[in-house]
Amino acid sequence: MNKITKEWANKIYDILADSCEASDNPRARSSFVYAQGNGCLEYRFCGVFGFGEKFWDNNGRWYVDYYQEHHTEERAEAQRAANKELAALHQEWLQEGPLTRIFRRKIKSVTGRRSGSFWRFYFLMSRVLSVAALSREVP
Repeated sequence: MNKITKEWANKIYDILADSCEASDNPRARSSFVYAQGNGCLEYRFCGVFGFGEKFWDNNGRWYVDYYQEHHTEERAEAQRAANKELAALHQEWLQEGPLTRIFRRKIKSVTGRRSGSFWRFYFLMSRVLSVAALSREVP
């Protein structure tokens, strides 16, 4: 289960709003951000594709899809454009790496902000690295 930070969820929703004409009212955006922060793998939103439009975080990729009975060439083009942008954004997200994401989340949860004192940093970094070392498979 991938929990996506608010920063990345907002970037995803920007693509959905631009390419798929998803509603850009604050409630719709905050609902999406909340769902992605809790590991939601599929999220239905209404845009250019109609009611069957979904954002998927599935099989190691992010993409949008819709009911095929609503297929038109305009919708297919919008889907291709959105999926291309989502694939590029997903690659950026992967480049950041899971340790960086875990570390940022831990620092923010303890300090309430992205930076803290040296000792908080030392403590959290040692915990993150020990978790990473334990999760590695030993040959």
